[in-house]
Amino acid sequence: MADYRRLIQYQAFRHADRRPVKGLPTCSVVIVSHVAGEGLLECLDTILAQPHSAFEVILVDNGGNNTLLPALQSKPILHVQCPINLLPSEARNVGAYFALGPILVFVDDDGQVCQGYLRQAEQALRIPQVIGVRGRILPLTTSGASTPHYDQGEETVPSAFTLEGNMAIRRSVFRAAGGFDPLMFGHEGKELTERCQRLDPAFQVLYWPKLLLYHDFAQGARLQAKRERQQLGADYRSYLVKLRSQFFNRLISDPKTGDHHVSQAGISVLLRAGNSERAAKDFLEQLVKVNTYRPIEVLVLFNEPETKHLNLVREFSGRLSVIVLAAASQTLFNVIPKLRYDQAMVVSTPVEIKSDCLGAASRRLRAENMRKVEFEAPNLNMALLVNVQHLSRIASLSATAGKSTLIQALDSPGAVQPKMISGQKQLINTSCQVQWDEVPLDTQITALKSELKTLDKQLSDLYQVIEKLDGQYKGFPADSDEAKSLKQQLNVLVFESNEMLETLKQKHDHMENLRIRRYSICA
Repeated sequence: MADYRRLIQYQAFRHADRRPVKGLPTCSVVIVSHVAGEGLLECLDTILAQPHSAFEVILVDNGGNNTLLPALQSKPILHVQCPINLLPSEARNVGAYFALGPILVFVDDDGQVCQGYLRQAEQALRIPQVIGVRGRILPLTTSGASTPHYDQGEETVPSAFTLEGNMAIRRSVFRAAGGFDPLMFGHEGKELTERCQRLDPAFQVLYWPKLLLYHDFAQGARLQAKRERQQLGADYRSYLVKLRSQFFNRLISDPKTGDHHVSQAGISVLLRAGNSERAAKDFLEQLVKVNTYRPIEVLVLFNEPETKHLNLVREFSGRLSVIVLAAASQTLFNVIPKLRYDQAMVVSTPVEIKSDCLGAASRRLRAENMRKVEFEAPNLNMALLVNVQHLSRIASLSATAGKSTLIQALDSPGAVQPKMISGQKQLINTSCQVQWDEVPLDTQITALKSELKTLDKQLSDLYQVIEKLDGQYKGFPADSDEAKSLKQQLNVLVFESNEMLETLKQKHDHMENLRIRRYSICA
C-alpha cells in the first residue's frame, strides 16, 4: 500500500474541469459514481441548485457512465474519469485530492440533498473540536425503504462517519489521517473516524440531522450484495484492529536478548524536542528539504501533552509522516513497538541537517552489519542511527535498571557505552552524495514546477476571494450577524492562505535544492 500511495498519480487521470472560476470555494462536494443512471443527473441538479455561491462539485467516475457523458458535459463540475473502477473509498480520495475547499462533503450519486444542505455542513464545522458530521437520510420515494442507522432522529448527538455518502469533514484532518482506506468497501467511515481521533482524542464527529439526504435503502439483490460487502469490510476492519493491537501493544519477543522484529526496511526518527515546537519544526523543515531517503517517519517526543503540538502533523501532511508523542509518558519499552521501520535515528534538538546523508548511513549500517552509526556536530547532544533490534536490547537493559521513561533510557550511560554499541562516526554537516534512484531528479523538478504553478494560481485566487469578502465585511456593523459570519469565513481563508504560502515557499526551496544537486551531478 505504501508503494501504491507513493506511485499513484491522480493528476494523470483523465479529467475535464468546468468548475466556475470564482476563487477558492468554502466547500468541495465529492460524488463517486459507477454505472449510474438518471439518478446521478438529478443528484447533481439538487447540489448545483444550492443557494450557496462558494462551492465546487467534483464527480469521480469509476466507469459505466458513458451514456451520461453528453449530459455531464453541460454541468459546471470537475469530471474525473478513473482508469479502472477504484471502488468508492479510493475514488473519494481522488476527489479529495482535486478539492480546493477547506470542507469536504461526500454525497451518494443516487441521492438528492435538501435545500440549504451545504450551509448546514459549514454551520456544523464552525463548532470547535468538531472535525466532521454525518447526516440524516430519509426515503427518496414514497415506496422507498429505510433503515434505523439512516435516520437517528431530530437531536444532534456524538457519532462516527457511518454514512460515507452523506458526510462532511475538514479537509486538513482528512488528509492528516490519510483519507479512506482504499481497500475498505463497507465500514470505511468508522475506520476513518478511529484514525482521525487517534490524531487528537478531543476531535468530535456529530450526527447532524439537518444535513439531510433523500435516498432509498437498497432492496433485493442490491441489499444482499451490500450486506456481503459490509461483512467483508467488517472482517477487514477487525483484522486491522487486531493487527494494530499487536503492533502497538506487543512486548519485546525475547526478554533475554530483547529481539524485536520489524519487517519493513526504512528509518524511524525519534526526535527529542523537549518543550520547543519551533526547534522541532526547524528540524522537520530541514529534513524535508535535504533528505531524499525513503521510506522515513518522524516521531516527535515532547515533554508536554502531545495534544498541544498536533498542528505539526497537519503542517507536514503529504510531505512527511509525523507522529507526536508525549515523551514523559512514553517508556522506550513502549515506544519501540510504534516504530514502523527497522532502523531508528535518535536525535535531540537543537540540530541542523545540512546534507543528504541518511541514505548513506542506512546503507553502511546494513552492509557492514553494525549496530550503530553515530553522527556528530558541535551543537548535537545526541544523534545516532541504530538498528531497532539493538534499540530493543537497550530498552530491555534500561527497564532492568529501572529507567522508567524514554528520556531516562536514552540518557542512560548504558545506552551508548562503546562495549554495547560499536560503529563509525559520520558528520551530519558534511557533503554526502546520495541519489534517490526511484525518482530521477529531472522528474522531481518537473513535478515540482507543475505543483508550484498550480499553488501560485490557487493562492492568487484565494487572495482575490479574501479581498472581496473583506470589502463586504467592512460594509456591515461589526456586531451584526452578517459581519460575524464574514469574519469567520475570513479567518478560515486567511489561515488557509498562510498555510498555502508556507507550502509554496517550502516547495520552491526544495526545487532550488534539487536544481543545485542536478547541476552538481552534471558538473
